[in-house]
Amino acid sequence: MTEKKAFVPKDETVTRQLSEYGDDETVTDRVNTNLGRLLEADHLARLNINTQADAVVYLRGPVQSQEQAQQIEQCVKETEGVKDVVNELNIVPGFKV
Repeated sequence: MTEKKAFVPKDETVTRQLSEYGDDETVTDRVNTNLGRLLEADHLARLNINTQADAVVYLRGPVQSQEQAQQIEQCVKETEGVKDVVNELNIVPGFKV
């Protein structure tokens, strides 16, 4: 008996994005690498970093100040493959790593 394969149309946009920027996991890995140069490992481990469709990176977790939140966001924006950043970091006065 021959197994039938479903036809899946090729989406050139998706193919181009994947080849140009890598997949979401690759973008997240690049972000983590760059943030590892900025933050201590314990702090980085407390952040929730997710890359969604179209290379949009979501940032969640505690930070010490608005300045630190902006530094993190800027670092992520400068990461290869990131198209946009949604900064949902929480400023927690007195937060210590």
